[in-house]
Amino acid sequence: MTAVAVLLWLSMSLGLAILASLVWCVVPTPLVICAIFDRGDRRAFSIGALIPWLGLLTLRIPPTGSFISMTVWLLALGGICGAIAIATRRWIERQSR
Repeated sequence: MTAVAVLLWLSMSLGLAILASLVWCVVPTPLVICAIFDRGDRRAFSIGALIPWLGLLTLRIPPTGSFISMTVWLLALGGICGAIAIATRRWIERQSR
């Protein structure tokens, strides 16, 4: 996540908006693939990490800050939601034993 944030900062400071806009497509793509084809904690994390991205797209929330701050916020929320999804999955598995 840090690498993506630094890459976004560099791309915006250098004026390479194309690279920055690609992140909006590149970051969710492996999450979707893992959510469909993977199992276990990676699948739970991927589904949880997609929630902020899907919420932004489906609810059409207007951006309140710069592109960089919005993307960093989405990455942070994705990490938090993914971790919560893993914790919830493990809790459900313990309860079902």
